[in-house]
Amino acid sequence: MSPARVANDLAARFPAQRICDALEVLPARRCSTAAGWLVRAISGGWQLHDEAERLRAARTRAGQRHDDALATQAQQERRDHRLAGSAAAVLDALTDTQLAAADQRVTRPVGGLDRRSVPVAASRLLAWAITTATTHQTSRSTQRSTTLCTTTPATRRSTDRRC
Repeated sequence: MSPARVANDLAARFPAQRICDALEVLPARRCSTAAGWLVRAISGGWQLHDEAERLRAARTRAGQRHDDALATQAQQERRDHRLAGSAAAVLDALTDTQLAAADQRVTRPVGGLDRRSVPVAASRLLAWAITTATTHQTSRSTQRSTTLCTTTPATRRSTDRRC
């Protein structure tokens, strides 16, 4: 009898749940011929339902742990990306002297906590960088405008229309 005929015969004679249970348990069993084991388990009425349910529950738990690990990893990657962006903003905005001053300022213990707080320090450092960058950029553009407006028309670039 062909394998397709045997499968059709089993599907016609036995409940789908018995066949599904046997298929669920099969990978956990060590057998020399999987097809022969399936035919014997299904036609012999072996009680595999409890074992199949345990295997399904274990697979569900393993899938949930995997999903949780992926979610935790994605959250950590987002946090790392955010911190990298903050670090780049701070490094771009501050000179070495300003960065040293900011570091000194934000690494003091936080009032009320009597200890250092990384989120508080990071937010203070970023705020310091933004304030310093804004002040530095404003003073730099004021100096540039003054320089451009005091030059003679012959030396001023024709594309600059600040004056």
